[in-house]
Amino acid sequence: MNTILLIRHAETTGQAPEALLTTSGRAQAQALAPRLRALGACAIHSSPYRRAVETAEPFAASIGAAVDTDDDLRERVLTAEPRDDWREQLRLGFADRQMYLPGGESLAATESRALRALARIAALGRDRPAVVSHGGLIAALLSGIDPAFGPDEMFALANPDLFDLTFSGDRPMTFTRLSLE
Repeated sequence: MNTILLIRHAETTGQAPEALLTTSGRAQAQALAPRLRALGACAIHSSPYRRAVETAEPFAASIGAAVDTDDDLRERVLTAEPRDDWREQLRLGFADRQMYLPGGESLAATESRALRALARIAALGRDRPAVVSHGGLIAALLSGIDPAFGPDEMFALANPDLFDLTFSGDRPMTFTRLSLE
């Protein structure tokens, strides 16, 4: 595997694992399918969260494939309890990638499990797989490639968003944000 297409899920009704896409989000997922085909995507992998799977389903149907889910592609948990200062805590986590809050996960740990998932996907030997995940996990990966990708860039991620990751061996080395059209 030389490249993968990394996708942030379409617009959603909420943050819970079972949250569905909005009406607009379902339309975004439908519109994403021909774009992924045009980019040469050959398979689709997803977080098990409903919003990610729903984003992947139109493309999967268009190529007659199943959506392969992987728990390691799930969203990062910042903390077990809601916090009013979550944005500041998130910023601190970019400054110290090992930092984590009670019941949460560090940016480094999120990146590590994302890399495990990508290694399993690479082992399947597909030419250009697509992967649907979440903003926190995508930010962990992209900031691991380029430390200049920080909290401001994470907050600027769109729903959906699309990146091309280029690998050297089993590690992503560069990324490019792609147009959805």
